[in-house]
Parts: sequence; structure tokens; C-alpha cells
Amino acid sequence: MALASAAEAEFSLEGFERETRPFSPHLTLARVKDPRASRAAAELAASGATFDGGTLELSEVVLFQSVLGPAGAAHTPLGRWPLGGSRTPSLGR
Repeated sequence: MALASAAEAEFSLEGFERETRPFSPHLTLARVKDPRASRAAAELAASGATFDGGTLELSEVVLFQSVLGPAGAAHTPLGRWPLGGSRTPSLGR
């Protein structure tokens, strides 16, 4: 929550409007593009199967712009923030 609040504060200084909706952190683990696979994915999710993703060490946060097109999404990095004490973002605009 602190990271999200700090990021929003920094972006507001750059002229971005603050978000009015409450922050809801999430992590997308998978996307199902083929409708035929949707049932299998739903059954797996409902089965209560556990997932061990192991440990992940992060060194930076990257903000991406995602633009959907006919060939899929195009992702453009807009800014990078190193983790571990540096407070100066690297904005890519």
C-alpha cells in the first residue's frame, strides 16, 4: 500500500490525475485466450489446487502502458523505479 501511495504521489507531481477508485493490488498468473480452454482453467481454479511459485527477488518496479490491438497487446515501459531506497523514478516520457 505504501509503494502504491508513493507512486501515485510521484505521478501526480508529473500531472497525472489521482485514481479515485480504492487501490486493489493483484498479480495476473495466467490469461486464457482460447475459449475452449476456459472450462479447463475454471475447473483447475475451482479444484483448490495449490500453487507454489517459490521465492522471487525484485530489483525494480516497471510501469507499462498496455494497448490492445488486433495482434494482441503492445506493452511500452513508461517508467522504472529501483527498489531498495532510491526515490528518483526514471520516467520514459
